[in-house]
Amino acid sequence: EVTGRLSGGYLASHQVPIATGLNLVRFAMEAALGRKPLIEVPPMSKTRAVSTRYLFSEQVEGQRPPKRAGIPESKYADYSEVFCSDGPSAAMPNDFPLKSGVVICAGHSVEESQYRVERALTEMVGGS
Repeated sequence: EVTGRLSGGYLASHQVPIATGLNLVRFAMEAALGRKPLIEVPPMSKTRAVSTRYLFSEQVEGQRPPKRAGIPESKYADYSEVFCSDGPSAAMPNDFPLKSGVVICAGHSVEESQYRVERALTEMVGGS
């Protein structure tokens, strides 16, 4: 997919590059500038499976969610981001744009990438 409007939800910006090494955002920008993108598709043996977990915090009305500084990075995650508002939260987010964060992990198989997501979440929230 190289179009003027790339997929959202971390697909074009994070998941595809982590899985394949292909930079779709760069390709789209080159195409928009009238340049032909040089796209070298990696062989399937060089690609990785990617699993993503979107985070939705269980917020209580009037309480602030924790800041990122209190949530450690994970050695299992290829990418993680936690979003926290500065003001009091009104309710638990139940809409995708209101998510509290994302964890993206890759592996040599779907099972490995899913395992890494679970380990990353456990590591980030202080489990075993």
